[in-house]
Amino acid sequence: MKLLPLYALIIFSLTSCFPKDDECDIYRNNIELSFIEITDASGNNLIANGTYGYPDLTLTNGDVLVGRVFPDDFSFRNLLTIIEDGLDLRDNTYELNLSSNKSLKLNLVFSTYISKCNTKLYAVEDATWDDKLLPISVVDGYQVIGLTIPSDTVVTDSSNTNTF
Repeated sequence: MKLLPLYALIIFSLTSCFPKDDECDIYRNNIELSFIEITDASGNNLIANGTYGYPDLTLTNGDVLVGRVFPDDFSFRNLLTIIEDGLDLRDNTYELNLSSNKSLKLNLVFSTYISKCNTKLYAVEDATWDDKLLPISVVDGYQVIGLTIPSDTVVTDSSNTNTF
């Protein structure tokens, strides 16, 4: 019995030396991303086929760049990446710049959730273009907005040749 406090002290000392898992670690340095897949009426991805792409294809909110194509990212290079940091502070009207001379107005509504770790997590609640609701799917845990551009809107600017 006299050794019980000593054993307790040793066990306490040993367990306190090991780092504890912090469940908030998964939220630290987290960058929330969503994507837009741009297709024509036939379902052809207009980034993959070189119609649109880096550096012309961007998404802006006012004068703030919130989305672009990352051609070196093998997984997402055929999608426009939306970087969601701070989107809850912005207007819902976004400009999708297809080329230097063509853009579309999108209305994107994001919801914000504050995690128990005090980190903001975002989700696309609604996406519309030309008063049409755009489909939102989940692919590998990421939200992907589907945008089909009619052939009369597709820019066939010969200077926009994007190869990957």
